[in-house]
Amino acid sequence: RIYGVLFSDIDGNGLYAPGYELIQQTVKVYDNEMQEIQSVDTDNAGHFSITLPANQQYSFITTIDGVLVSWDNILITSDQFVKLGYRPTVPAVP
Repeated sequence: RIYGVLFSDIDGNGLYAPGYELIQQTVKVYDNEMQEIQSVDTDNAGHFSITLPANQQYSFITTIDGVLVSWDNILITSDQFVKLGYRPTVPAVP
């Protein structure tokens, strides 16, 4: 079982902080050949849980604010926690 959290990494430190969860987002899981194997929706706290075969690499892909975001070649063992941090771009100040 893989469980994790999808969150905005506002400060770019890679650490999850409460209040920055990305809720009700669909995360798609792909194998090494980029074939979609499963998808899962995050809950109201940005958490997700999915069952995947162990000891394989996967890519996780979602669309956030119209931007395709991916985390590639994550080795999944068993009963593993995965943090998917997304660093949003900051609009330029005019």
